[in-house]
Amino acid sequence: MKDIKIYIAAHKKFVVPKDDVYVPLHVGASGKESLGYQSDAEGDNISEKNSSYCELTGMYWMWKHAKADIIGLVHYRRYFFKKFFNKSVDNILSRRDIEELMEKYDIIVPLRGFTYKRGSVYDQYNYAHTISDLDLARDVIKEIYPEYMEAYNKVMNGSECVQYNMIITRKEIYDEYCEWLFNVLFKVEERETIKLEDRDAYNRRVYGFLSERLFNVWAYKNNQYKIHELPVYNVEADFKKEEIRAIVKKVFFIRNKRLYK
Repeated sequence: MKDIKIYIAAHKKFVVPKDDVYVPLHVGASGKESLGYQSDAEGDNISEKNSSYCELTGMYWMWKHAKADIIGLVHYRRYFFKKFFNKSVDNILSRRDIEELMEKYDIIVPLRGFTYKRGSVYDQYNYAHTISDLDLARDVIKEIYPEYMEAYNKVMNGSECVQYNMIITRKEIYDEYCEWLFNVLFKVEERETIKLEDRDAYNRRVYGFLSERLFNVWAYKNNQYKIHELPVYNVEADFKKEEIRAIVKKVFFIRNKRLYK
């Protein structure tokens, strides 16, 4: 039986799914009262950066410390679901589901989103966030990973984007992705041009926002990996809106179309 660990990024107590693959992970735990969960502040960590890195502080801890064969990250409010229109706990991916999917695919991610209303992925970032941050990430990629520039341009000029920083994959693939991602983000941070103190709490989450787009760049370049998309529901959000969104994605855009083939 495969060793599978799906870590659940959380900053407060919540109801943990009963399947033994799920492990709650206290993100941003540095200096905080213990929740009784695995802390992302142990060992080699970036827990103190949580306000700007968001769930990536948990992703970093997993990269450095987790030993499972198959590893994943979800959120205390968001999980991968087997079927559409069903938010019951019975519809959350189980150990058996994960084992079966990983026999066929290399990586599991959320259903892609679309930016048609705002133009390209680049245009949407410009609308929602600070575009100079994304431009800086581009400059860093051009400097340290120039072979990724074609992928960067393709993704940013397109209208498809996987988000949420949620993933399930084999540990060796996870490590490969994290090494690339954190090399880029740390280089961006080292430039010292992003002044967090001048931003409100939402816009300080810059590295989390960047990583949602950068995963797509990495995936486009590494398209030898078979990626499978699954619905993700926010169990605390209105279901009807997400149901409509899921129908649009499933029926009109995604069916029989591989992500970044």
